[in-house]
Amino acid sequence: MEIERRKQKIFKNIRGMYNIPVYTAIGNHDIYQNGWTYWQNNCGRNAGHFIAGQCLFVLLDSANGTLGESQYTWLEQKLKDNSNKKIFIVSHFPFFEDTLSSPFRMSSQKEVY
Repeated sequence: MEIERRKQKIFKNIRGMYNIPVYTAIGNHDIYQNGWTYWQNNCGRNAGHFIAGQCLFVLLDSANGTLGESQYTWLEQKLKDNSNKKIFIVSHFPFFEDTLSSPFRMSSQKEVY
């Protein structure tokens, strides 16, 4: 895990060198060994959104293979409230999966398109 922490520190240092916003989405390897807390302290929130012009960008926490009920409900409302915008969703696990046997998919069938 020390290697992962070093990589995250390097990322944080590089990100700090530039005066531009950087948005990240947490993945399953980021949550090991109290990773959510480390992520929040070093990378910011593990889910959120921002608007750029006529575009809505949504970053989701699907690191454990599911959104969970509260994040799912939040996402539904965010999509309804911004239906007039182009919408981009960033998630570690894909929502569109054509094979049910893939281990690289959301674990909740409700969350898969």
